[in-house]
Amino acid sequence: MQMLLLLPIVVIVGAHTIVFGHSRYHLPLIPILAIYGAALTQVRVPALGLSPRPVRLGAILAVAALAAIWIREVALVEGHRIGELLHRLS
Repeated sequence: MQMLLLLPIVVIVGAHTIVFGHSRYHLPLIPILAIYGAALTQVRVPALGLSPRPVRLGAILAVAALAAIWIREVALVEGHRIGELLHRLS
């Protein structure tokens, strides 16, 4: 049931996140992810049947992917705007 309710949100926001990458497209996900994050703090990893190593590896890969997306956004999309700002300030 949760997947059925979350699927439209994930598809629409996910498409905008990939295409645009601006934070305003991430904001609708924050309350939903906060609920799941709070629930995850109450669940113990052995109860999920996962060892700590795959969990850590998944977290590292997720953070690396998000950092790569952010760096790409700053370097390729916002780079010229940052350069113009620095030129105006100097």
